Amino acid sequence: MAQKFTNHAVSRLASALNDTDLLFSVMPGEGGKFPVLAAGDWFMVTVIKVSGQSEIMKCTARTGDQFTIDRAQENTEAQAFSAGDRVEARFTAGAITAIYDRIQAVQDASMPKTGGTFSGPLTFNGGASSFAARPTFADKTPWDTGNFDPNTKLGTGGRAYSSARLFLGGADCVFNWAAQGGQPTYLWGGNDPNNMYVYTPSNFSVNYANSANYANSAGSTPWANAAGNVNGVTNPAWAGARVQWDSGVVEIGAIGSYTGGNGWVQSPYVVVGMRSCGGSSTANCIFFEVALLRNQ
Repeated sequence: MAQKFTNHAVSRLASALNDTDLLFSVMPGEGGKFPVLAAGDWFMVTVIKVSGQSEIMKCTARTGDQFTIDRAQENTEAQAFSAGDRVEARFTAGAITAIYDRIQAVQDASMPKTGGTFSGPLTFNGGASSFAARPTFADKTPWDTGNFDPNTKLGTGGRAYSSARLFLGGADCVFNWAAQGGQPTYLWGGNDPNNMYVYTPSNFSVNYANSANYANSAGSTPWANAAGNVNGVTNPAWAGARVQWDSGVVEIGAIGSYTGGNGWVQSPYVVVGMRSCGGSSTANCIFFEVALLRNQ
């Protein structure tokens, strides 16, 4: 359904036309000068008297030279016309106004080249949107298949599986969850649950360790003081260490010649052997071999 136009469409009435007629014919063979109409199409036609008076009509169908018309269009009055009055397919003010209104409606519904705001859903190419470059929204770059793989997204409550690699401090840090022997060059830790740092164990001090034989301080143990002495012995041997002689063998005896306490081996000497003289087993012929021991 559209208004049709053609150039140089001019003829004359083949017969008189009163002010109520809805059909008229032009001169034989001249109807072809006017637009061909499909169902719903139309064109505007102006009939002009010799006096100059005119009426604008709307032709809604044309069969050869015969026109079907609506009368008194665009604020003109229906009039009676004589045979021979002029018939023209003019470009009227109403046609220009209709075209302008359609153009204005399209412009009102269109976005400007710069600025402007969309409202409601926006569809490109039947549903697929395409842009020459990735757009930004409020200074944020949207994710798309060019810069985001949805298969790498971790859902709520999901478990992360990766190479255990983190980019920290400008370098990749790899976490290997396997026991290692020896002393590390660096240790990962912190003084609170929220801030982690890398420490150098060579800078650690164990002079004030929290655990020393089940004591917070070496001076609080019953056999030790803060200087690391045990019963007055500096730098004592470890538990399970072998004792060593701190002197040569000393002979005490014969035991029969000792009276009172003099017959006892005095601490810290210990008996390391015995001998008898001449095969005799009497007290006056038995001697103790003793030695002084040290703790390390």
